[in-house]
Amino acid sequence: MDLSNRDVENILKKYDIGSLQRFTRIKEGLVNFNWKIVTTKGNFVLRCIPELVELKDLLFEHLFLEKLKKSRFPYEITCPIRNRKRATYIVYKNRYFWIYKFIDGKHIKLNGKNIVQVAKMMAIIHKKSSGMNMRYKKHWPDAFHPDWLIMDLKKKKRSRKKTRLTGTLPKR
Repeated sequence: MDLSNRDVENILKKYDIGSLQRFTRIKEGLVNFNWKIVTTKGNFVLRCIPELVELKDLLFEHLFLEKLKKSRFPYEITCPIRNRKRATYIVYKNRYFWIYKFIDGKHIKLNGKNIVQVAKMMAIIHKKSSGMNMRYKKHWPDAFHPDWLIMDLKKKKRSRKKTRLTGTLPKR
């Protein structure tokens, strides 16, 4: 997916994060489309969600990240920045977009030492999230039943097409 300068400027008008100076596509990542955005107020990431992701899944992710941050999770978190309407996402050209603060870092290759740190971080996430009451429910796929996953993806694709045809999106 490509975005023009005008597209990014139109999206940024919905937020109070300054004027666009430059943006570049982030090539890393397997699921979402991401761009590093540099504005007069700092560095951010603009994320576009794949077509098969439903709004309830996006809202679940945003709520989870916000609750994890409030729980004093000891690592920096990519929490959504609320737009001018106080929502965590916008719809632009029939796609969901959200913005979060850019976290500076570097890509590393996993090794024995890093794996231990990742495992500890995941353990903290599980411990902190175990008591969370989530407003948006998420049904986690079962890795041992790929037929269910394929059926669910097809259902989401049909649902997404209907939403695009009617032009209506659920309000938060």
